[in-house]
Amino acid sequence: MSMPNIPDMNPTLAVTREDAVNIILSSIGMEELSLAHIVNAEAEKIQFALGTLDTADGAASLEDIMAVNTSAKRMLRDVIKNQMLIGMKMEDTVEFAMQGVATVSTTTQTTTETKEETVVEEEKVAEEEVAEEKVAEEEVVEEEVAEEEPVTEEDTVDPETQA
Repeated sequence: MSMPNIPDMNPTLAVTREDAVNIILSSIGMEELSLAHIVNAEAEKIQFALGTLDTADGAASLEDIMAVNTSAKRMLRDVIKNQMLIGMKMEDTVEFAMQGVATVSTTTQTTTETKEETVVEEEKVAEEEVAEEKVAEEEVVEEEVAEEEPVTEEDTVDPETQA
């Protein structure tokens, strides 16, 4: 069985945020591995008491089996308690790791939102310019129509006189 290598921690070592997260995660991994070994040892102890291991001479007495069961139950309860603590440690580590990422993503998001707002404002300005050009064109057309020959009374036909 091999153990993970943790860098030598001396006072002159500069540990970055990423290094700290990696060290904590490796310590969580080692704790999980040790708990797995404890659970395996308890399983072998129960198997030995029941006589199902190759090294066992046979099944133990009922009193011995009950004592082994009580011992294993107590040990597994302690393992579960440790698992809960390790789970909380893991959650805190992930949250800590994400705080650094959140800062970068918040900056990126803010920059992106600012760029999007600028684009929207430029589109609004362009729409306003197009609208102003249309209004100006309509005014030119109205002026051209007004400059054409004025309509006189002779040009208009009275419907009553036609009949």
